[in-house]
Amino acid sequence: MGKVKYFVVCLIIAAISFIGYEQAAAKTLTAENDGHVNTAKPESTVPWEYGPETPKSAIQPLSTSPVIADISKWQGNIDWSKASKALDLVIIRTQYGSGMEDYMHDSYEKSATKYDVPFGVYSYVLASTPASARAEARNFYNRASKNTKFYVLDVEEFTNERTPYTMRAIVEAYVDELRSLSNKKVGLYVANHLYSKLNLKTSDFDFVWIPRYSSQKPSHAHHLWQYTDSGRVPGISGGVDLNRLASGVSLSFFTGESVTQVSKPTTTTYYNTNPGKIVTKQSIPQFTTTALKTKKGTLKKGDIVKVKRVVKAANGTPRLQLSNGRYITANKKYVLKVNPAIDVDDYYTAKDKVNYALLKKSNATFTSVEFTDSKKADAIEKGKAVKVNDISYTAGGTPRLKLSNGRYVTAKKTVVQKVKDSATPVNYYTSVDHVNAVLVKQDEYKYKTMAFSTSTRGEAVPKNKIIKVAAVTYSSGGVPRLKLTSGQYMTAKKTIMQKVASNINEFYTEIPEQVVTKSSTYAYDGLYFGKASITNTIAANTSLAVKSIVYTSNGYPKFVLADHSIVGAEKALYY
Repeated sequence: MGKVKYFVVCLIIAAISFIGYEQAAAKTLTAENDGHVNTAKPESTVPWEYGPETPKSAIQPLSTSPVIADISKWQGNIDWSKASKALDLVIIRTQYGSGMEDYMHDSYEKSATKYDVPFGVYSYVLASTPASARAEARNFYNRASKNTKFYVLDVEEFTNERTPYTMRAIVEAYVDELRSLSNKKVGLYVANHLYSKLNLKTSDFDFVWIPRYSSQKPSHAHHLWQYTDSGRVPGISGGVDLNRLASGVSLSFFTGESVTQVSKPTTTTYYNTNPGKIVTKQSIPQFTTTALKTKKGTLKKGDIVKVKRVVKAANGTPRLQLSNGRYITANKKYVLKVNPAIDVDDYYTAKDKVNYALLKKSNATFTSVEFTDSKKADAIEKGKAVKVNDISYTAGGTPRLKLSNGRYVTAKKTVVQKVKDSATPVNYYTSVDHVNAVLVKQDEYKYKTMAFSTSTRGEAVPKNKIIKVAAVTYSSGGVPRLKLTSGQYMTAKKTIMQKVASNINEFYTEIPEQVVTKSSTYAYDGLYFGKASITNTIAANTSLAVKSIVYTSNGYPKFVLADHSIVGAEKALYY
C-alpha cells in the first residue's frame, strides 16, 4: 500500500510540473547542448555555437521579456489564435536565396496581420557576387509583404568561395539595393562565432541580430539575441527560435515606423547645397515628404533629374526635392551630381539604352572613367561598332561608355553614335560613309518619319532611280536611315541602296545595249585603277561584252567584262 501511495504522489508531482512547464513554455529554453538537433530549422548545416551550460539549467524563463520568435516553413501550420496571444513580435522567412521562396511566408504574413502581431521579414543570403546580391534583394523586397516592420539579411555562410568578391562587398550591394527600394529598417543576422571572419560592415545596418545558444549573451554588439532554437510557443508545434532584446533596446525599436539614422549627415556623405542635376547610382524611391515614408514612384539606375532645392528632414538629414515636388535621398552613395560644365544632353546616358556604338572618328579607349594619359589603352578606328555594357560616370559627373572588354570610351554624341548591332556598319550606310546620293537597286518606298510602317509609308521609288541624300540619321533603336533632300526617309541598307558619286549622271548605272570604245583604254584586275593592276589594252572601236556593274567605296560605277576584267563606266569613253 505504501508503494501505491508513493506512486500516486509521484503522478501528482509530475502533473503539476507539466502544467507549470506549459505556462512558461513561451519563455523557456529547452535545447540540450550535446548531440543537439536544430528542430526549428532542420535544413541548417551551420555549426552554431552552444554554451558551456545546458540551456535548461542556464537560462530561466523571463516572464517580463517580450516573446519574439522567428519562423519559416518548418513551423508548418500555426494556430494563430493561440500564438498571437503569446507573441509580441515574429520574424518571418521570405526566401532561401533567390531560388527558393518560402511557401509559408505569405500565409504567415496574412495571419500575423489578421491577428495584429507585428512582424519583420528575413532572407537567407546565398548571393555570390554584388550583381546577384542586388537581384536577390529585389526578389526579397518583391516577395515580402509591404506590411513588414523591417527587413533582415540572414548571413550564415561564405557564399563567395568561387568568386573574386569579399562577403563584405556582396552584403554591401545587397543592403544598398534593399535601401533603394524601401526606407524601412534593415538588420543583419550574423553568427557570434563567424562575426569577425565574415568582416561585414555592420554600420550599414540599423540593427544586428546574433544567435548564441548559451547562458552567455553574444560577445559582439547587438540589438537582438537569438538564445534558443528549441523554444515553445502555444499554437506552434515543435521547436521554434526565440529571441531577447539587448539591454537598452525596446520592443518599439522593431515595431515602430521610424528609421534609425545609421550615420550622422555630413557634407562628405550628403549634398547640402543644390547639385542642380543628379544621376542615380541605383534604383531609388521617391517620396511625398522629407520623412521618406510614403513612396510615390521610383527612379531607375542612371536616371537624370533636376533638383529644385535641398531641404532638411525633422532629424536634420538633407533631402533633395525634385522639380516634380517629390523627395529623394541626398546621400552621395546613391546619387551623383552631374557635371555642371557640360550639357548632358550632348552625351549618351541610361535613357538612351545604348548596346552598340559606332565610332564617328578614331578615338582612344581607357582603363578608367577618368581619362588621363596613364589610363590610355588601345584606339578604336573610325567606322567600327563596339559593344557597350553600361553607362558609367566620372567622379565629377561626366558620362562614359563602358565597353564589353571593361574599357571606357567617351559618351559624347559628336564622337559616337548609337547603332543597332556590331554588324550595322557592314549592312548599312552610316554617317561615316558620307552618302550624298544613292542608286535604288530594287523598287522601294519613301517614308514620312524614321519609324518605318505602312502608316508612315510615302511614294514608291522605282528600281535604278538616283536619289539625293541630305544625311544619314538613326531610328530610336539605332538603325541607320537615309534622310533625303526632300525631308523624307529611305532605308540605308546596302542590299537595297548603292552609294553613288555626286556626278553620277556622267556614268552608266545600267548596262547599255552596246558599249564601243571611242579610243584605246585599259582593262584592270581590280576596282581601283593603277599601273600595277593593268591587265591589257583595249583598242579603239572595240565592242565590249559587259557582264555587270560594280561600285567603288566612293560610289563610282565600273564595268565588269566577260573575262572578269574591269573598265571605267564613264559615258564619255563609249559610243
